Amino acid sequence: MTLNPGLFISNLLRRAGLLAPVKDQPAQTVARAKNFPQIPVHKNDPIVAHFEKYPLITDVSKLNLDSPALRSLRAANAEIIAPLLSSGELVGMLILESKRSEQEYSTDDRQLINTLAAQIAPAVRVAQLVQQRQL
Repeated sequence: MTLNPGLFISNLLRRAGLLAPVKDQPAQTVARAKNFPQIPVHKNDPIVAHFEKYPLITDVSKLNLDSPALRSLRAANAEIIAPLLSSGELVGMLILESKRSEQEYSTDDRQLINTLAAQIAPAVRVAQLVQQRQL
């Protein structure tokens, strides 16, 4: 039996409650904490174009977009977003609330989150493609 690393990681994140499909857009995925609400993100939402153009970890408070997803993220107290990009396409977002220690995210924290997002994105995309083929 061959192990598909993308599917394995996707299933692992899903079982841990950290990965959920986004409403009406099975190609979009939001990584989330267990108690964090599912945030619908549609392909025409301005936040998608923003992250495809500026693929950087971003403070939610610093985004100035007329975006339904961004309004939902603010309502859910999201603090930072790391876009999950695969071949220049936004396949999901890693959304983090404030740290339990209530300290700000440091430069080291942000570098680690960016590295994690870069590793997760291709695995999420592979898992999405596998899921699409199974439908």
